[in-house]
Amino acid sequence: VRRRVDVEEPGHRPAHFVGVINPAILLAALIGLVLAGTAVTRVAHGRVRWDGEDAVPDRLSGLAVAWSLGSWLPFATLSIVDSRTSYIYYMVIVMPGLYLAAAQAIARLRRHPRVIAGWVACVAIGAVLLYPFTPLP
Repeated sequence: VRRRVDVEEPGHRPAHFVGVINPAILLAALIGLVLAGTAVTRVAHGRVRWDGEDAVPDRLSGLAVAWSLGSWLPFATLSIVDSRTSYIYYMVIVMPGLYLAAAQAIARLRRHPRVIAGWVACVAIGAVLLYPFTPLP
């Protein structure tokens, strides 16, 4: 079902929406991807084994890198090669990999609860500022 959305429609107020990924999550995800990439290269160079004591974090690192890059690179390539327009909803399939990378990065900070609390506050502030919880007055 398609419905035409018109901001001039009587009885409807426009909602404030900024089509941006929460910067706090994106920052943690980028740091997490760097750390995950490091873990994957350690495995690739034989310094750590996939079946060792630390296998679960390293396997999750591999999944985070593979998911994020494997789902983002085709869109980035098309954007560069064919001057194709990219839309925010293309990131929907990339985000689970980024969430995994961010979760791993934050998990490494478990000895620093204040840093984690600050990051959670930044995520909450970003959510309030970026997502349409209330319409504009």
